[in-house]
This record gives sequence, structure tokens and C-alpha cells, in this order.
Amino acid sequence: MSSIEKKYRSNIVIHGVLVEIFGIGVLITGESGTGKSECALELISRGHSLVADDVVNIEREENRLFGSSPDNFYGLIEVRGIGICDIRQIFGAEYLIKHCEIRLCFDLQGDIPADQPDRASSPIREFELLAVKLPKYVLPATRGRNLPLLIETAVKLYRLKEKLV
Repeated sequence: MSSIEKKYRSNIVIHGVLVEIFGIGVLITGESGTGKSECALELISRGHSLVADDVVNIEREENRLFGSSPDNFYGLIEVRGIGICDIRQIFGAEYLIKHCEIRLCFDLQGDIPADQPDRASSPIREFELLAVKLPKYVLPATRGRNLPLLIETAVKLYRLKEKLV
């Protein structure tokens, strides 16, 4: 796809998970097996909402991104070792939403990348999708890390910074 096509394209489908946390749409990306769905399941158990698992439809409207689930995947989440879970049956319909605006991205990585910033630098990077830039955190998805807690904390910090509290 040329850069001109990419610039004017208004929708895309990506591999990831979309959840709404404290009213903020959060896109979780990463390689297969990094724990995206398991992380989302824990976030749902903490009272947050699932928008999409595995396949996320993303549309650009003006300079904002909105995500949703394909109809045949809506309300379903696949967790390794458990299988496909129907969130509506397990938690209830109040833990599902049809779509939301995407405001933050978290990229789960199995290996700490060589370009990982040192602890003194800003952990926030930029993620560009459909010519819209979003803040992105890169989180090492290593054993023992409480990724749902880290994501919730980063969302709270974002809300404070943007004065959305």
C-alpha cells in the first residue's frame, strides 16, 4: 500500500484486543502468545468492558480512531488453555460495549526490545494508525508482571494528565 493510500484510508482491521478502562478506549497489541486476551480477561473481571478480542475493526473519523468487533466475534474472547469464553454468559452484558474511541495503545512484548528506553526517559512512545497518532506504552510481558494493574495505572495517569478525572 502506498503512503498516499495509507494516508487517506479510513478503516483497517488489526490483530489485538480493545477494552474500555475507566472510560478510555485501550488497544492492546503484541505478538501471539504475549497474553493480550488473558490481560483483557483480568481487566474485565475488575469491572472494565470488552470491545473486541483478536480482531479489531478500526475506523478513522476526522482525527479520531474508533474500534469495534466484527459481529461474529462480538462478546467472545479466546484464552489459551481455556478456549473461547462468552463474556455475556460469564460476566453479563454490562461488561460488553459495541465500540469506543481508541485513546491509548499498549504493546505487549515477550522480549525486551533493544530500543527500550532507560528508566529515566519517558515510557510513552507514539503509535500511528490511519494517520492518527496515539500514545503507546511498550510493556515487557514477562512472567510475574501484573500487566492489568500496570495498564490501569497508566490509564489513570493519562486521565490525570488530560484532566479527564
